[in-house]
Amino acid sequence: MKKMIITLLSFCISFLFVPLASAADRVVYVSINDAMNSSDAQAKLNAGVKFSFGGHGELKGNTYTSIQRTNKVGKSDEVACSRAFLSAMIRLQQRAQSLGVNSVTNIVSYHQKNTYSSTDNFECHVGAIMAAVTLKGDIAK
Repeated sequence: MKKMIITLLSFCISFLFVPLASAADRVVYVSINDAMNSSDAQAKLNAGVKFSFGGHGELKGNTYTSIQRTNKVGKSDEVACSRAFLSAMIRLQQRAQSLGVNSVTNIVSYHQKNTYSSTDNFECHVGAIMAAVTLKGDIAK
């Protein structure tokens, strides 16, 4: 009897978590322009560092990858993705500043080593409770 109750409880609990697993990792494409022109981005990104999006062939020079995640609970996909994007951009900016350079070029989305290159949108992976953005770019003068 005890074994049957444990099996039944395990079965019921697994059904509670199946929706979380199946909802994980949807791909969402969000406007770079909207994210860059948000009030948060305007306040947190330094005008002294220039950014250019869309890889133009192979990345060359000093490449840097930034993987950023944010809590999605209570936020729309776009808001959560924009927050993760801004965090990734801040990391790229910090890397450029630490190397004494003023631009990050050829910025592409780079989820699990798969490149998505666009001058209009970035790729965001949204799960039930997290959103993640991975950006890769050349740190250049």
